[in-house]
Amino acid sequence: MTVKAFPLENEPMLDSEWRQLFKNLYKGVATGLEVTADGGGLRVFVAAGEGGAAGVGIKSTDNEQLAIAAGSGSARTDYVVLDSVTPHLKVVTSVTDSQYVLAEVTVSASAVTIAPGDVTNVSKTIGQELSAVIDLTVADIPNLPASKITTGELPIARGGTGATSASAARTNLGLKSGATRVIPGDIVIVSSLPGDRVAGRIVGKI
Repeated sequence: MTVKAFPLENEPMLDSEWRQLFKNLYKGVATGLEVTADGGGLRVFVAAGEGGAAGVGIKSTDNEQLAIAAGSGSARTDYVVLDSVTPHLKVVTSVTDSQYVLAEVTVSASAVTIAPGDVTNVSKTIGQELSAVIDLTVADIPNLPASKITTGELPIARGGTGATSASAARTNLGLKSGATRVIPGDIVIVSSLPGDRVAGRIVGKI
């Protein structure tokens, strides 16, 4: 068995190895590449822009027109994709690992034209795609330092309070308005709502 590590200093690296390295890190849209239709025929247009598919950077400097096959007797969905294999912009009926979907095109059974409403852009930015790759899972949480959590609210469904203040946390958790912090060693009975069996606050030392 041959084992190879890359990239290493002064070691040659193949294009295919670079693509493999960045496959899940560089995909999506950097700028432009919006897909549109004008209802003037079986065609769509892809705006100039930059993006990536399967680790390969792709740049289009002009608005590109792509042909859509006529309706074939049954409705279908075509996909406008960036492809790491040439041609780098194309329309396909099924998507492979080398491709990144920019838009979905609805083609009716008897289509002779593509209307603007037949095109749905589904691409995300490279940053959004990267965030999806590095999103934390439940298993990551026990090893996550609390200092890393600097913004946002952890919902109750995820084990938090859904709040950023003590009063809001008590409300979200359904605690009564008289709820208070218990100091170790104290016995605390709290109530501030009419009709409760205990009225007032009693604190005693163990």
